[in-house]
Amino acid sequence: MLVGSRKDLLRTTDGVTVLTTVYTDAGPGSADSAAWSIRFDPSDDDHVYVIFGRGCCPLLESRDRGLTWSETGIDATEVAIDSRGNAYAASSVRILRRVAGRAEWVDITGSLPVTRSR
Repeated sequence: MLVGSRKDLLRTTDGVTVLTTVYTDAGPGSADSAAWSIRFDPSDDDHVYVIFGRGCCPLLESRDRGLTWSETGIDATEVAIDSRGNAYAASSVRILRRVAGRAEWVDITGSLPVTRSR
């Protein structure tokens, strides 16, 4: 289990008897106004994405059940993972997709249907 607490991301494997800090956000964001978004890959128990912040922030990824973390190279406001392991990251201006098993993120903003209001 992963739990965000202030600027720390904590991990437990024993039902919360022992919590270990696995990541600490060092950025300028306030721990009082930000939140953790944690998304588990339904197709791969080892794969997790997290975002710490609100309205911006590096998208982090773990491939070892949250033991270690790396930046994906993109900033996101939200992330979602479908049942096949494809990831979707949204920012204030674009939506990116990463196909499971691939390293690159592809901008799919232009391929989304547009609803125009009058």
